[in-house]
Amino acid sequence: MNYEGFEYFDTDTQEKRRIYYIEEKGKDTSFDRWRLCLYYQPNFACTTFFYSKEDYEYFLKRHKQDCYPDYVEYVEFYNKKSKERT
Repeated sequence: MNYEGFEYFDTDTQEKRRIYYIEEKGKDTSFDRWRLCLYYQPNFACTTFFYSKEDYEYFLKRHKQDCYPDYVEYVEFYNKKSKERT
């Protein structure tokens, strides 16, 4: 199955990215925040933080179904897509 991903504005680079895989990092142990890594390319992700668990869970609820559930599956999709372009 191909997942469409979702558009995300990376505030660090000021660029729009299409996110295909979400890595849930959960609550930071040293800070009162929750972290997600949003992959737009294998080995390339932007990290975003939420300062409430409710916002973190809401973001996941809205976007998780659009992304690959497994990182390896996402990388295989990306590599196949890259080969088709060449």
